[in-house]
Amino acid sequence: MDKYIPIPENFRKSAPLVYSVDYFDYATGVGYNKFYLAGQGISGSSIYSLTTDSTLKGDNENFRLSGVDATADFDLTFNNPVKIAPNYAQINYVLRKTGTSATRVKWTISHVRGAVVTELGSAYDSAFTLGGAGIAGKSTRVLLTGKTFAVGDKLRITPVLKRLGANGEPYIYLDPVGSLSLTDSLTGATLTTSTSINIPFEVDL
Repeated sequence: MDKYIPIPENFRKSAPLVYSVDYFDYATGVGYNKFYLAGQGISGSSIYSLTTDSTLKGDNENFRLSGVDATADFDLTFNNPVKIAPNYAQINYVLRKTGTSATRVKWTISHVRGAVVTELGSAYDSAFTLGGAGIAGKSTRVLLTGKTFAVGDKLRITPVLKRLGANGEPYIYLDPVGSLSLTDSLTGATLTTSTSINIPFEVDL
């Protein structure tokens, strides 16, 4: 009698790949995955990236992006091909200002292949117009052009902080876990220090 029994062929075939999404919108046929803007540090340098890890704590030295016209590129490299759907990306964040001038953020989402950067969509949020310093929970959306990403391509999120006047400075938080609890100056609601973005992907049913 043979010592080893061969595995039946049906069990030796590769299983189909399963692509998971955080939630699926049946009406539009689009799956959404949530990513977080993260600020980290290495050897005294600032590193900005996108992550799916909601338990990651923002580095103390890179906990926020602040200043007039402050900007950074938050990148995520894909190790499998995916296709971003022509639909809205949804962004949630906390915008803080230290003076009387209104503030806002311009959001740009891009496809990066090597040195070539292709903008998929951009939008300004509504201005935060509180008369003095304050904190606001913000939500905005960016309409994207559909785009196929190959292995090694990057998804890039680029916020630019704007001040509509001459007093104070704006900033947003780069802390996926939402370490701090803040109070919205307009509504009194409790906010946390995370910035998240829901990206629409095409899903084969």
